[in-house]
Formats: sequence, structure tokens, C-alpha cells
Amino acid sequence: MGLRSIARKEVVRVRPEAPIAEACRLMEENNIGCVVVSDNGKPLGLVTDRDLTLRVLRQGMDPKKTKVEQVMTREVLTLNEDMGLLEALEAVRGKPIRRFLVVNDKGELSGIFTLDDVMYLIGREMADVASIMELEAPPERPASLEGRNQAAARRIIEEGLNKGNLAALDEVIAEQLVDHDLPPGLPQGREGVKQLFTQMRRAFPDLRATIEDAIAAGDRVVLHQTLQGTHKGELFGRPPTGKRIAFREMHVIRFENGKAVEHWGITDLPERLGTAGDPAQAERNQAVVRRYFEEVWNQGRFDGLREIVTADYVNHDPAVPDAGRGPESVRALVEYYQKAFPDTRFTIEEMHAVGDRVVTRWKAQGTHKGELMGIPPTGKKVVVTGLTIDRLEGGRVKEGWTHWDTLGMLQQLGVLSSPEAAGRNKAALRRLYEALDRREFRVMDEILAKNCVAHIPGFPDPMDCATFKQFIRGLYNAFGNYEHVIEDLFAADDRVVARLILRGTHEGEFKGIAPTHKSFAINSTVIARFADGRLVEYWGSPDLLGLMQQLGVIEG
Repeated sequence: MGLRSIARKEVVRVRPEAPIAEACRLMEENNIGCVVVSDNGKPLGLVTDRDLTLRVLRQGMDPKKTKVEQVMTREVLTLNEDMGLLEALEAVRGKPIRRFLVVNDKGELSGIFTLDDVMYLIGREMADVASIMELEAPPERPASLEGRNQAAARRIIEEGLNKGNLAALDEVIAEQLVDHDLPPGLPQGREGVKQLFTQMRRAFPDLRATIEDAIAAGDRVVLHQTLQGTHKGELFGRPPTGKRIAFREMHVIRFENGKAVEHWGITDLPERLGTAGDPAQAERNQAVVRRYFEEVWNQGRFDGLREIVTADYVNHDPAVPDAGRGPESVRALVEYYQKAFPDTRFTIEEMHAVGDRVVTRWKAQGTHKGELMGIPPTGKKVVVTGLTIDRLEGGRVKEGWTHWDTLGMLQQLGVLSSPEAAGRNKAALRRLYEALDRREFRVMDEILAKNCVAHIPGFPDPMDCATFKQFIRGLYNAFGNYEHVIEDLFAADDRVVARLILRGTHEGEFKGIAPTHKSFAINSTVIARFADGRLVEYWGSPDLLGLMQQLGVIEG
């Protein structure tokens, strides 16, 4: 089966000098998510709905005045129409691209196909085989990995909780599920979830969960749901109240091979945790966290910091992997950002206290007047949002987990403008990762400047170029099948920002840790600065805590 016969021939095209408004019109009229940019029949790039969101709306561009060529994605993969399907799949293997352009021998566009098309074809073949063998055919069009995970997460709620179909959970939850927030008294694993759902449905016979949002990213799905029901049965030792209760829950579920293997969750159902029914304690915990935002961040006062956080306080923030411990680490972090944004101001948008935890949704704003991660002051006003979960012990914050819009901040600082040099820099960083993953280490001599400097968490001093190269080789020695999966890649001026998933298997010594032979997949954000086409400075921020947990070095 060749690409000529399977590629979609009806390709919607737009010229590079056309305004973005024209591309939007074509997408809307044809109900599609991208258009091909072409000139004289030859493809130049793609404009996707994502480009419109991240590069046009976020930067306030005028769709009527901005040309398509200013925002199009230029890094597209073209395949010859005479290639066979298996040959094409081998050519695209490992590349983080979903759409592929098909061209003839003259380089002229003849069609387009996607990974979803490939999966559909495979599914159709499986259906034909199944019909011959008198087996039930598979779904008519399998979704992407993230789509399947999202569907599985929804099925847990819809089938297991809403309908009480506990048998369905066997298909979407691993038997050895690790649940970090299971109520006391329930067993770990899939059985614990079944018992939890059974108790919830007995306590609330009319219970109904409504999924407000389901976001899939990599191997994780985030669920935000609201639940309603009448409390008619005992729940975790709490007698029925007869009251109709509405409450909210947030879940993070990690999947492997289509089944949930790990879960974190939080709920504002008062009966869920033994201490959640104490409104006075909830108010005290919220007051401590409010004091942290107002007194420490907004006012820059540190005299009462030891009354707010414990001596061994830990801050889990992917943007600050080496934050340290205790009050002094908090002070150093606050002072760092206050130098970059002297008028920093946090606003608490929403706050909930559950047991020993406080969840805060916040907004922060400030003016960039000091250096930040090597970025000189831009004078630009920045607004970011974030979510923090704090765990309190003895009236003080002992541990905090924060996720905030780091990329949004960099976009607002101008990281996402798109001059031609930025496009070349982005292509260079992509080429560096792809060549390294093929173990072509000589590419470092071509892309890294001789005087390059690297800032790597866990190493107190910046690395010079020779040390950085040695460090990179060491990663591939320590981790078998080590690879960079590019989730997002943004470029502007002299900097490129990459959001990555780092994957591999621990087969060699790493930082003094003997091989565990365990596989891992962690998130990482990278900022690379270029000069004259060479990488001169590199900041890496991998989730080292997640790595240590997945290697079994520390408990998750």
C-alpha cells in the first residue's frame, strides 16, 4: 500500500503572503485544524489552529495585517508519494509530528496524511481480519495515546462511579494501582477504588459526577469534576445528614498501556477526611497560606517566615528543581523573582482547605525590570496564573506543590516572536536533540559554541563546553534508549524554549546511583540562547524529583 493511494488529495492551501484572516476563514469553512502554505505548487509550511492561538492571539497580532508566512510552522516533513506505508512509518518514527505532506518527484504537493489516518487504516485491517475470524471488530477509528488515556479516565467516572459498573474498572485500572490519596482503611490497588466507589454510592444513592474538564498530557490525565448527591448513608464513620451536597474534585491519573497505574486527588467533600469537618482548623490553615502570599511575596517581609514554613519545608516546583529546603530557600526564591519583578503582586483567586492541605489558585503580575534566567530587563508587564497545594503540619507549611504558566511568562517577555533567526535557532535545537538520540555526538561540535555555558540542576557551578559535552555523553551511558520527546518548541530573538519528555532506562551509574534497570519518563523545560547560529548558553530544568521516584531511589 503506497502513499499515493492513501494520502488525502483534497488539501486546503493558502499562499504565504495571504493574511492570517484568510487562513482562519479556510479552516472554519472546511472544518479543519490546519492549512498548507504553498507557492507554485510546492509546500512551504503549515498553519495550524495551535499557531493561531499561541502566535497570533497570545501576541495580539492583527489577523488582517499579519501574513501567513510570519506565523506558519516551517519544520514540516515531506514524503514521496511512491513510498510504501511501512517505509513511510519508518521515516516518521520518533518524530513529534502528526501531519505529513506527500509530494511527487518534482517536490509538488500531492496530498497529506496523519498518524490518525495510519491508525484508522490499521484498525480497518484489524476489523477485516476480525470479521474473517468471526471476532468482534475493534473500534472504527482508534484515537491517539492521549485520547485513549482521556477516554479511559472518563470511563472510570462514568462507568465505575456514576453507573456502579465495577467490572468495567478491570479494563481501565491496573490491579496494582498506586493511590496517593486513598481514604484511610481502604486497600491499595484496583480493589481500593472499587470499595471507595461502593461506599460513595451507598452514602449518596443519587450520586452524579459531572466531568467539567479532562486534559491529557503525555501519560497523565487531569480531571476536574463536580459531584452532587443526597447524603443518606454512613460515609467513613460520618452518619447520614439527609442533606443534598455538591462538591468538587481534582484528579491526576497516570496511565501505562491504557490502564491507570497511579493516582493523586483532592476533594472539598467535608466527610472525605477526618479533620476536614473542623471549620476552625480549615480557617487557621487558610490564614497561614494567605499570610505566606501577602506577607512574604507581596510585602517582601521575612521576619515571620519561620512561623509560616517549617525548618525542613520542601517546595516542589518543576520551574525551580533545586529550590532547597527551609525558610532560607523560600527567601532566596522570593528575592530572586523580586529582583526581576520589583512590583510583584500575587492575587488569590480561589482557596480551599481540605484536611491538612490548602489549595490556592492565584494570579501574579509584575514588570520585568531585572535579569531573569539570563534574559535582560524588557520593561514588559507580565501576568501569569498558577495552582499551589500546600500541606501543613503543626500550623506551618511543610510541603508545597506548585504548577504555573512558565511558558506563558516567557511568551509575554517576547520569547515567542518569530523572526527568521529564531526559526533557524529552533531548527538547530531540534536537530541537536534528534542527532543525540541517534548517538551522533559529533553534532555537538557543529551546534555548540566553543565558549558555551550550561546551567544544570544539581551542579553548583555553570559547566563549560567540554564539561557539558561530557555530561551529555554520560546521560546516554547511564540511560539506555535515552531520548528527548519534544512536546512544544518556541523561539524568539536569540532564545529557544523547549518543553520535553525525557525517557530512558537506568542501565548505568548516575550521580553515584547503581543501575536500577527501571524505565522513566519525566518532564523538562529548557531555555537555549544562540549567537551567530551557535548555542552559547543552556538552562535545563528536568523533574529530578520525579526521576528519583521513578528509579525507586526515594518514595513517591
